[in-house]
Amino acid sequence: MSDLDPAGFPVEADRFATHHGLDFSVESAGRLPALADDAARLGAGCYVGEVLRRAVGGSWQADGTLAGVGHVAETSPLAKAIAGEDLAAYVADVLRYAS
Repeated sequence: MSDLDPAGFPVEADRFATHHGLDFSVESAGRLPALADDAARLGAGCYVGEVLRRAVGGSWQADGTLAGVGHVAETSPLAKAIAGEDLAAYVADVLRYAS
């Protein structure tokens, strides 16, 4: 993921949200669809990253991490999504530590 343009992450998040009828609320992370392939996982990672960024701040980095998410120095929404981790639990954990 080292050559991605961080400006594209919010764009991909918007595309994913529109396609799946999501609203960027923290609660929406619990309504993510089943993710069958890497492209869907990438979109979901961008989406949960944007949920976090909008909720507590932060900025996208070129490696797909978010830096400065509240009290969390760095977190990895794209890596979590691509690994198939529970993204709703991930969002809850980051928000708990970010506050």
